[in-house]
Amino acid sequence: MSTQHPDNVNVPSWSESEVIDGNTEVFEAAHAFKDLGCQEVMWDAEGKDVDTRVVRKLLSKHWDYFANHVLGEDVFLTYRIPNPSIEPVEKK
Repeated sequence: MSTQHPDNVNVPSWSESEVIDGNTEVFEAAHAFKDLGCQEVMWDAEGKDVDTRVVRKLLSKHWDYFANHVLGEDVFLTYRIPNPSIEPVEKK
């Protein structure tokens, strides 16, 4: 399993900036699946505005991989969301 970018000492080689934007996060998820061989990526949807089109972007930009690795069957994208019982500020 891979989680989204931890705090790094250096900017990751796949990022063009210290601030990792939404499109770079999509690349990071694809990199975890394709290059690192992760079967699951945990997508951080906690405490920030989340890209609701992440699945569409993964499939359209990386179809060469996902044509043979079915999302939801072979590999998994798991959303990390707030627990409203513990984090009432995030309760909606």
